[in-house]
Amino acid sequence: KEPRGDLRRWAHAVIDAGADAVIGHGPHVLRGAEFYHRKPVFYSLGNFATYRGFNLSGPLGMSAILRLNLGGDGTFRSARYASIRQLPLVGPAPDSTRTSLVLLRRVTRLDFPKTGARIGRDGEVSPPKTNGAGQ
Repeated sequence: KEPRGDLRRWAHAVIDAGADAVIGHGPHVLRGAEFYHRKPVFYSLGNFATYRGFNLSGPLGMSAILRLNLGGDGTFRSARYASIRQLPLVGPAPDSTRTSLVLLRRVTRLDFPKTGARIGRDGEVSPPKTNGAGQ
């Protein structure tokens, strides 16, 4: 197992240092999203343009496009995920089944029970209702 550091601590440090949002990528799979001090942290959007050489079955073939809208002062205004599937030898394609959104909601609830983003059936992202730790 390769040590990869504490991603959550790093993302929080980046926000503490002045970032208005964090958008991560790297583990080849979708990861959950949270709000830290009212700032959005999207831990991974998965793969987007995979053509060959990757296993695209199950969660490895799920991805998302994120549209993030911040105000001029950096405050969160809105965000929306679009569900995408990686198709072997084709590339990214819209996912009408919204399977990626189901996965995003599940991993967000598991990883961030108090600070997790709320992700609607249409992909709309909003802050958690409660004022959890780190808010």
